[in-house]
Amino acid sequence: MFEQAIACVEGYLGDNPEIRETKNGKTIVSLSVGVNKSVKNSKTDQWDNKTQWYKVKVTKPSLVEKVKKCSKGAYVRAQGNLEQDSFEKDGNTVRYVEVVLSGDGATFSFRNKADSKEESKN
Repeated sequence: MFEQAIACVEGYLGDNPEIRETKNGKTIVSLSVGVNKSVKNSKTDQWDNKTQWYKVKVTKPSLVEKVKKCSKGAYVRAQGNLEQDSFEKDGNTVRYVEVVLSGDGATFSFRNKADSKEESKN
């Protein structure tokens, strides 16, 4: 039986894609995707927008080339595996979750601010 946690994030890029290469020459692209959520303030009876940020890591070669065309503010849709990881900072373990686009089921589409059409998903 094959089990996996799949996640889809739709929102806006907070910055240009961060592109780096591993020692083995594999390209990895990191994205920060902001998703706006409206929450009603019970005291003022007004709607407040809250932005939640999600990490997306792209390693699938066909999607890496597509993601490189994105720019800050682009509307993106990323679907991939939900993965947990951690790192050490100042003697503390920092845990995080990110959407990783690496396998056959991974999809990505985007629309830059200046573009009128959406790029294809695969």
